[in-house]
Amino acid sequence: QELSKEKDNQGTRRHGEIIGAMSMRRPPHRPEDGTNGILQGQSAVERKMHSSIVSAKSRRAVLMCLFAAGAALLCYVLLTSEDSEMPLEKSHVRKRSIGSKEEDPCTIWMAPSSVKGLDGYGIFTTRSIKAGSKMLPGPDGPSIPVIDYVRGPWTKTMNEYWWESGRGVPDHVTYEGGDRVMDFATGFSSMPNHNCFLSSLKHRYPDVPYDDSLINATSSPGTGAFSYSAGRIFVVTRDLEQGDEIFLNYGYCNRGRGDSHGWPAKIPMREDYAMAADLVWAFLQLPEDVTVRIAAPKNANEFVVGLLPKTTAELREIVGTREIEEPKDLIPLLAKYTGTTPRTPDWIRSNGMCLERLTARKSNLPHAGQGAFAQHRIRKGEIVVPAPLIQIANKDVLGIYDKKGYRTGSQLFLNYCFGHKESTLLLCPETNALLINHCSDRKKACGSRGPNAMFQWSSGWEPRSDEWRDMTVDQISNEIGRGLSMEVVALRDIEAGEEVYMDYGVDWEQAWEKHVATWNPPPLNEEPRMTAKEANEQKGALKFLVTGDLRKVSNHSYLFTGCQYWTSDLDKDDV
Repeated sequence: QELSKEKDNQGTRRHGEIIGAMSMRRPPHRPEDGTNGILQGQSAVERKMHSSIVSAKSRRAVLMCLFAAGAALLCYVLLTSEDSEMPLEKSHVRKRSIGSKEEDPCTIWMAPSSVKGLDGYGIFTTRSIKAGSKMLPGPDGPSIPVIDYVRGPWTKTMNEYWWESGRGVPDHVTYEGGDRVMDFATGFSSMPNHNCFLSSLKHRYPDVPYDDSLINATSSPGTGAFSYSAGRIFVVTRDLEQGDEIFLNYGYCNRGRGDSHGWPAKIPMREDYAMAADLVWAFLQLPEDVTVRIAAPKNANEFVVGLLPKTTAELREIVGTREIEEPKDLIPLLAKYTGTTPRTPDWIRSNGMCLERLTARKSNLPHAGQGAFAQHRIRKGEIVVPAPLIQIANKDVLGIYDKKGYRTGSQLFLNYCFGHKESTLLLCPETNALLINHCSDRKKACGSRGPNAMFQWSSGWEPRSDEWRDMTVDQISNEIGRGLSMEVVALRDIEAGEEVYMDYGVDWEQAWEKHVATWNPPPLNEEPRMTAKEANEQKGALKFLVTGDLRKVSNHSYLFTGCQYWTSDLDKDDV
């Protein structure tokens, strides 16, 4: 997203942070035995053969078992078995009924947006939230840097979802960013819809924004395979009522800016609200016992007409007892009561999907970094978390190349997307579904009960999913915006506090075992050995990182210091 949020001083002016250079640009060795299609080249003929995702006939047998590498995992595979523990029919998705003995404790939901003119989803609250409160107890997922990326048509879609350098990208990512750096994060970082007047969130970074202590870099083959950057903490900036949609301000407030993106052309802009407020203000001056129909002048466009209350009685009901001193005071009221369709908590629960069933914690698996843990009890067959997908038609754009054009590595973002070894297509979850780690009944690394969840195609709630599943990759590459979704469904009851796992498949498991067998630790020869997190927690300067000479920097193999300086009017010297 090209966001125009206020710069968060805690996030953009943090000085002297120490960053672990376990190169976030270059995840560790990936198997090259053909099981990992992501790094294997394909001829033009092969790409033509696989230009369609799959035929309608084979889609279930193949794609319902298409699993992605999660928080700490390396490869993208397809299960070869055509059997499944749970088919894809909608009837197998279970929802709790309103008023039941086990009413859903969830209060943050994804549901059809209240914004008139838009047909996508938004984020809603079914609880009242006071200004200054955290939306969630902590970040709902990692922050994933995309550094020195290859520009192309795919970025037109990604621009709607990631954060731009200088506009919300944290310092510790910017330090490593080179000329181009974007930051992708899940949940509230990418999913809220835009509104210039109802924006209700600001963000800050957690006290430990960069944590490379989840695994031991000298002994773990998971080193470098997941992001060490924590996601944002979102704080409410105004009181929210039950049923409110939660918005961010992307900066598209005036007509003519960003209209080419498609959706800005479908919503009212600042000038539309201003004209509607002026018209309504005139009607507000009429005596209270006079009720007339509010009509728009001929020069009013469709957006202005849509923002007008039908009658003066409706207008007075919207205003209530509020003090309205000038027309601009009416704009937030019009944005809420005529620019959106009111939603009730019961409507949201009936038509939405919970977004706070999972929380990020250190995984129980030894090399996995973070994992996804259940915040509440989840019953068998329930949707654990929806997974709207952002498509990348050609996975090669996530390669990293040197100045001569030779590929030197892969973006870390690759580890958080669905993929198939015989296709160029990547599908990247927009929610914390990407935190779910691998476990199988074959190895039972997570315990004797094995995995407790699985991915499947969306069960009817994604309006364009059927249409998109029949597209070729070339057709999908021409789309701006997203249209495919999956969902994570519980295979058995999952208790609160339990980690959620899914089976990535035999090919992935074998590739991971080969990686573990051939992995060599990085050369970390400096003493004392410590993580960047430990170094940042030290009081005072670390002598082995200080040169004592402003013309020189320390030459440490895996740590470096960084300070960010923002220019201001105070830099000007009149002398």
